[in-house]
Amino acid sequence: MANFLYYATFLITVGLVMIAAVGARADIVKGEDRNSCTRNFTVKAILAGLVSGLLIFYGAIFLFEAAGHRVNFGHGEALIAAPIFNFFLGIAGALIGRIVLGWRSIKW
Repeated sequence: MANFLYYATFLITVGLVMIAAVGARADIVKGEDRNSCTRNFTVKAILAGLVSGLLIFYGAIFLFEAAGHRVNFGHGEALIAAPIFNFFLGIAGALIGRIVLGWRSIKW
């Protein structure tokens, strides 16, 4: 069950970052300012990592425990590592997204 929670939150983080990137790209195509769109995307991507790592991860643990299913995390290092990894995954997604959103087509 613990592995399911890890991978589910990782996939949720990646999905939320991708949704934020698609939304930012759509705003750029509509003609909005590229810098403000990438700035907003960066904030959304980092928040996606925090929300997925803290709220969703610990919320799912709470729901499983409330339903009577014991989730075994070994010595508990995953309780710290999973939120941190999701946060860094959000930062990495923000960096990659800023690079991709900043690309301009080459005009010959």
